[in-house]
Amino acid sequence: MNHVSPSVAETLERAEATVPVRIVDCGIHVNPRHGMEIAEFMPEEWVARGFRELLFAGGMLGTSVIFAPPNEGRRADAFTPSGPPGSDPAVTGRQLFDESGVDIAIIIPIMEKNLANPEHEAAMAASMNNRLAKTWLGEYNGHGRYKGTLRISTDPDLAAAEIDR
Repeated sequence: MNHVSPSVAETLERAEATVPVRIVDCGIHVNPRHGMEIAEFMPEEWVARGFRELLFAGGMLGTSVIFAPPNEGRRADAFTPSGPPGSDPAVTGRQLFDESGVDIAIIIPIMEKNLANPEHEAAMAASMNNRLAKTWLGEYNGHGRYKGTLRISTDPDLAAAEIDR
């Protein structure tokens, strides 16, 4: 049996049938509790090439930026004992859906910057995309109100391969 993924319109149509959609927040940035949480989702093809150790050495995700606004531009009330804003699905859901009245939340996974090596960038993007699919669009999405976007490499061929995957 061939399964065809529903279109964005069909997905939104189903969501509208269960939740009257008035407010769509299209800029939700979720975070891991720690950098190694993303490393766990790296596809085997990249792990076999040693990219997990290379990109996630020391458990850090990316590098710090030159300038960061206070609280790194994040809500001060979104920090939790378990991690940064966007790392606790219960807190994020409460703030979005209960307190702010958001009906649909579109998640944009964050990678701190483009990497100089497009293969490294593709490995990181695939890890981010796998994690998003398994957690925020899977395990944490029983209500079906989270939607997602993809991270891709700046290399056109690697980007197309990730979109196809």
